[in-house]
Amino acid sequence: MRTHMNACTHAGQPAHARAHVHQATMQADTHTRAHTRTHARTHAHTHTRRPAGLVSWAVLSLVDRRACEHNLSSSLPQLLDELCRCMRQAGMQLPDAQPPIVYADDAEVQREAPQLEEVFDHVRAKAAIAFKASPKLVLVVLDGSGNSRRYREVKELCYTQGILSQCVSHGKSRLGQQLRGPGFMPYCKNLVLKINAKLGGTNFSIADQGDAAGAWIPEPLRAPGERVTFWGVDVNHDSQHEPSVAAIIASVDAAATRYVTEVAMQDGPRREIVDGMEAAAARLLAAYAAANGGAFPTVIVLLRDGVSDTQFEELIAVEVAGIKRAAAAAVGCSTPPRLVALALLKRHGTRLFPEDKTRTCGPGGNVMAGTVVDALAPSPATEFLLVPHGGSIGTLKGVRHVLLVDEVTLSPDELQRMCYWLCYLVCRCRRSVSLPAPVFYADLAAKRGRCLLACPDDASLSSDASWGRRMRRVQQQAQTQQTQHAAGGGVGGRAGGSGADAGAGGSGDRPPAAPL
Repeated sequence: MRTHMNACTHAGQPAHARAHVHQATMQADTHTRAHTRTHARTHAHTHTRRPAGLVSWAVLSLVDRRACEHNLSSSLPQLLDELCRCMRQAGMQLPDAQPPIVYADDAEVQREAPQLEEVFDHVRAKAAIAFKASPKLVLVVLDGSGNSRRYREVKELCYTQGILSQCVSHGKSRLGQQLRGPGFMPYCKNLVLKINAKLGGTNFSIADQGDAAGAWIPEPLRAPGERVTFWGVDVNHDSQHEPSVAAIIASVDAAATRYVTEVAMQDGPRREIVDGMEAAAARLLAAYAAANGGAFPTVIVLLRDGVSDTQFEELIAVEVAGIKRAAAAAVGCSTPPRLVALALLKRHGTRLFPEDKTRTCGPGGNVMAGTVVDALAPSPATEFLLVPHGGSIGTLKGVRHVLLVDEVTLSPDELQRMCYWLCYLVCRCRRSVSLPAPVFYADLAAKRGRCLLACPDDASLSSDASWGRRMRRVQQQAQTQQTQHAAGGGVGGRAGGSGADAGAGGSGDRPPAAPL
């Protein structure tokens, strides 16, 4: 659909532009299809496309028992009842009994397990008694006060012990408070999306009119023998002094719903271009081949977030060249994959306003989700502005997409539609988001990598050497725990994980789905 709108550029001068809105038929899960104009699926449609199963799990509350049970109608057992109901409604297989609940402030726990690591050992023992198996998932209740150190400790401990974790905010879940309206249900629905993805399930996929999960992929990439993988790259710079953390995410299935992760420390702080791209790309290509019967991808679509216009040449010279070298050196990869590389820029001053608000206006007077403007670009074939999500507050500005490399020769419409539909594949959201799923996951993975590599003692973060030691220690702990679990028949950990449980290290022992 074509329409007219006004655009306010970074110089503050209004401009009149012609735009079009991508509404490429359907977004689907197993039982429900919703036209894109509605944009969001309701909470009533909850069955996931490929639900996961859960044999053994447990709950650990790091919040006082009194705070969790202050109101019996909104206590922690009540939250678990609602969560189990939502998980079964989504098709997930659960044991009949509720998971054991351990309160860290109980006298018995404080006496037998004064340290957090010992508390987790106590939780694992409780789950093993209840379900005759080590827990695959631990639900951890945090106070929600922004205590990032406690969150970091929980994530690192679960990672090194090979246990999946899902944190629950005491404040956001309204535990122990007076509930109104739907109660715990909306919060539990969102938890189910994260839990199912972490357990290896698939929440959503996109189906075209032909009802094929990959039909939204451009026609040249769906030719017989073509195998496409979508890569997202982002770098975290949360500190002025600590080394930056880079994350590279790669899809390993045709529907772009399952991902493997590489997270690595950069050579120094504020370093945007990924230094170890060649080594990371080699491991991701090997993970793709392992998940696809030894077959390597024929096309890599690279979506790069965080770079500026002045870094395009360096990105091509370092990152793109590193991927090509890794593909050329991969054992068993006879034909190097072709590459499509796009840079995504969020920092710009362009705002879009629909001219005809009776026909083209979305929520809050904003443009509709899927709006694309390429008339203002110097070259519409290589640059466009995409607004993939809706918004009821404020003014949407969209994301600027710049095509850097195209060895497939995609048309502008194919490129724009592909980027738009990737924004619907984030496992933790029931609507489109502002970034394609691989980039969204890469951002989460980079943050998780920093979370795992951060030392409890901030003073020890002053040198690159201490960070290197920290990374090696985390990886060694994970490998040791995985070996112990494998020998004991328990649940093994994942060195890399998915966007849902991304961490430092290589790709995991099975390709998962995607992040927390």
